[in-house]
Amino acid sequence: TDMSVSELMSLTGNAQDAHDMLSWSNHVASIVKNGNWDDDVRRMNEMLAKEGKVILHEVYSPPRVNQMAERLGLVPGLSLDLTVNDTDGQPWDFNVKEKRDKAESFIKSKQALLLIGSPMCTAFSRLQKMNFARMTKEQVDKVIEYGTRHLEFCMHLYRLQHSQGLYFLHEHPDKATSWSNPVVKEVMSLPGVRKITSHMCAFGMIQEDELGEGLIKKPTAFMSNCKGVLDRLKKKCSADHRHILLVGGRAQRAQ
Repeated sequence: TDMSVSELMSLTGNAQDAHDMLSWSNHVASIVKNGNWDDDVRRMNEMLAKEGKVILHEVYSPPRVNQMAERLGLVPGLSLDLTVNDTDGQPWDFNVKEKRDKAESFIKSKQALLLIGSPMCTAFSRLQKMNFARMTKEQVDKVIEYGTRHLEFCMHLYRLQHSQGLYFLHEHPDKATSWSNPVVKEVMSLPGVRKITSHMCAFGMIQEDELGEGLIKKPTAFMSNCKGVLDRLKKKCSADHRHILLVGGRAQRAQ
């Protein structure tokens, strides 16, 4: 790791947690230093299994990054989303207090090095703002309250992760009004946290329109306390292609 114990203490507020985090991080780095990819992955998985840990958990997201991790040979973590059922056969519905409490307990157990969150952005998008004009005030208030409640729960999980010296990654559209939410701003002000904006066309996101297949620009903001992750995600449009507009239901498919 490129972080010192003192830097980790500024994140955890606890000397023992800082030492544990540094020891774990250095151990991971040492076992993957030599050998090929398969050997490195096997060693990392063995080490994580002994510690009872995984690389990442996802919240408000179906198994996307975890699926990719599994394809790369990494032991996947949990994907806590409405589309995924818990061990009791019920979906991970964070409208239910028991599910929120259980998710919080997972984070407090320091299981995952990285927590990735992508809460629903419908209430905060520019397209939704256009729809608000056709809705009653009561309907608008209900949509915003629902979205805000889940956004702020996601921020709560990030704060827990951050307080333990672990990492989080948050994703929302760059122009979403959620970035002005006071609770989001509080998380943004935590030590080591910063925000970047990337263009999804730089990652190859495509759809089709009447002209055929094309790339989607979709400016997307990421907030994290992990510099390495943000450095990898910071990519901009090369300006050498056309973009498909996210209208006519395409915005939903691009989430």
